[in-house]
Amino acid sequence: MARVNEEIPAAGTLTVLSGYPLAGLDLVSQTGNIAGTGVPPGLGASGMKAIRILVSVVSNGGNSGGPVLNDHGELIGLLEGNFLAPIVVAETHAQVFGILPKTDMAGVPIKDDKGNFQITGFAPLLQNSGISLVIPARLITPLLKQAQAIK
Repeated sequence: MARVNEEIPAAGTLTVLSGYPLAGLDLVSQTGNIAGTGVPPGLGASGMKAIRILVSVVSNGGNSGGPVLNDHGELIGLLEGNFLAPIVVAETHAQVFGILPKTDMAGVPIKDDKGNFQITGFAPLLQNSGISLVIPARLITPLLKQAQAIK
């Protein structure tokens, strides 16, 4: 079991995150570096700074909740997810939008009598920014201790 380090690591610290990305069966470990810290929009509104560690690594669905270790193998937090960034046209920097098809109750796109999808609108297309959010261990360990006391 990894030791827990409740300190916020300095920018540039090597990190390793592990998980089962994209619902795969293989455990994948990736390395990245601490990019800094931040408060995601909407998490600092209560007056308390809900700080997150920012790591320069691409995370995918299935990595969330996985351990993030520092260069000494100590747990520094749990992966929460990643920042999304808009997809833009390189030459013009214009944002790219996708078509939102009309769907039935089961979520299946509806086609008209000519076989064309019915459109309800447009939505901005987003991609993984390469910056992942980590919940610091110091925010998690009190909850773990509380859960152990309940047992």
